[in-house]
Amino acid sequence: MSRRIIAWFSSIGVMSLSFEPIRVLLPVYVVIKVGGDAQLTGALFSVSVFWTAVGSLLGGIVADAFGHRRSYLIGLFARVFLAGAFLTTSIPALFVILSIFGLGWGWSDTGFQSYLIQSLPKNRTATLMGFWFSFMEVAAIIGSGVAIVLVEDRGFVPIGILGVITAVIGFILIWITVPKLPEHTAHLDTGTSDELKPAKLTFSQLFHERGLLAFLGLTGLPTILLGASSVALPLLLFTASESEVLVAGYGLVSAAVALIVQPLLGRLADAKGVWLPIMAGAIIVVIAAGTLAIFPAVLTAIYLAGIAGRLGVGIKDTVTPTIAREVMRPSIHGRVIGLGSMTWSIGFMMGSLLAGTLIDNQAGLLFWIVSGATAGTFPLIYRLLNHARDVQMETA
Repeated sequence: MSRRIIAWFSSIGVMSLSFEPIRVLLPVYVVIKVGGDAQLTGALFSVSVFWTAVGSLLGGIVADAFGHRRSYLIGLFARVFLAGAFLTTSIPALFVILSIFGLGWGWSDTGFQSYLIQSLPKNRTATLMGFWFSFMEVAAIIGSGVAIVLVEDRGFVPIGILGVITAVIGFILIWITVPKLPEHTAHLDTGTSDELKPAKLTFSQLFHERGLLAFLGLTGLPTILLGASSVALPLLLFTASESEVLVAGYGLVSAAVALIVQPLLGRLADAKGVWLPIMAGAIIVVIAAGTLAIFPAVLTAIYLAGIAGRLGVGIKDTVTPTIAREVMRPSIHGRVIGLGSMTWSIGFMMGSLLAGTLIDNQAGLLFWIVSGATAGTFPLIYRLLNHARDVQMETA
């Protein structure tokens, strides 16, 4: 990686220092400080992810029309104030904060992924995604470590204050360091072919693109586990241990595992192809969900299956841009990634809503439903693999 990209990814890490501890500790915060329950937590996550879906669509449209880098930076600004959630006990304020964060989350991630696949060589996309996740995981480890120190003695407010400060500093650094790379947009291209005028392709026409529906299913179904786990696992861990430190430590350990594994898988995907890693990730997700369904009250099982499930979804997220690149035309990458982020959000929202409804009394049923839904990923991977082979034969 170039020094500019390392500086960019490091800046992303600075901005993201508070994201993981807030994600893991928010369900506990809602119960202890706000006086809510699992249903309120599920509603908060679901509203946030609804706006993530909206942001994904807007980000994809803006990226294809006016530039992926510009769209990325616009969306990123909305993510600055997430840590403010720990500075209020007002339920309406929490909904506002998480809604704004969700909008920026979908918008910026769409811009980021489409920027990578438009501007960088094909054989580096998964590797760079893997390293991007590594910088995010380093931030998660550092942030979770600070949260472990603060949460038991000083509470949630210092985490919120530090989180807002680091997010603002990180955003400024990203603005300075994000490289300006050549990219194709409807606004900038002046060619006359359909390939150079992607804005003329409507969304109704987009849905007739070969492989699109299978791609959207692949982005959405495994994420149901992530949504359910985000609500359920912190509460299950806290119920089993009665320790906020253990919950924060879970975030640290899962980030450390992902830090080691995801860059290696990114390199493997670029060197040998994406299909073996994506299949492995899908298998891990289904096994993790099944384990949680069988052992929803066993602390060790919750801990290990939660880490494995997050890793499986992380593998899928690492190779998603490369899959989009292999099965979709370059002129629609922004909108395809946007739609994929939208279905990612829908899967997350479904999982969090299910968790809010079932976690208190039927945790096993919750994860059986999740396991069955995520198993639908396997035929979609097979269809996309065949489509990618057809595309290679057509372009050979």
